[in-house]
Amino acid sequence: MRFLVDVKLPPALAQWLADHGCAATTVRDAGLRESDDGSIRNFAVAGDWMLITKDEDSGVRTDEPLTSVRLSLFILQYSLRDVIRLRDHIV
Repeated sequence: MRFLVDVKLPPALAQWLADHGCAATTVRDAGLRESDDGSIRNFAVAGDWMLITKDEDSGVRTDEPLTSVRLSLFILQYSLRDVIRLRDHIV
C-alpha cells in the first residue's frame, strides 16, 4: 500500500509509515505543496496512492458515483500520538 500524507499532517507520519514497511511520502516531498486539492487528487489516483488527510473536502466530488472514484481516502481525525498508540492494531 502506498500512502500520500497531506500538508496539514506532520511529515513524521509518512516517516513512521515508511519505518513500518509502507511506501509513504508527503504532498510536500511529491512537489505538490502549493497544489490545489484537485491536483493532489489526480496525483494520488494516477500513482495509486492512499491519501491521508485532515480535510473532509479533499477533492472527491460528491456528484461522482463511488464506482468511478479510484482514490482511496483516509481522513485522519486523530493526532499522530494517538496513531502511534494504536500502531499494534493497525500495522
